[in-house]
Amino acid sequence: MASWLARAEVYVSASHSDSTSQSLLEAMAAGALPVVSDIEGNREWVGYGEPADEGDRRTLVGIAGMFPPGDAGALATAIEHALADAEWVERARARNAAVIAARGDWHANLGRIEACFDALAQGRALPPAGPA
Repeated sequence: MASWLARAEVYVSASHSDSTSQSLLEAMAAGALPVVSDIEGNREWVGYGEPADEGDRRTLVGIAGMFPPGDAGALATAIEHALADAEWVERARARNAAVIAARGDWHANLGRIEACFDALAQGRALPPAGPA
């Protein structure tokens, strides 16, 4: 799957609802530009445009073409933009790779989840949130 995503120029997901999409994260890591529906699960990882404050985890999101769920015309426009603006695409790919490196490490995230479960099972406070 990774080799297919690495060859793709654009990754499209037209979900009406989703939580964190593993395929979105894989596409971002592989360099495929996401064009995704504007739903909460996707907004956790990507947005349209470039966040202003790099230091705030809440703004540490990648760049994607986004469209309202169910709006085929807006989807087509987002894909056309992704294929037409090479400079924007290169900025998006670089940003997306940085976001995945900072927040998308499966092992780091699983370690955090395990630490939380361990703390809860032993009646301790949850560990402080890390970069993931």
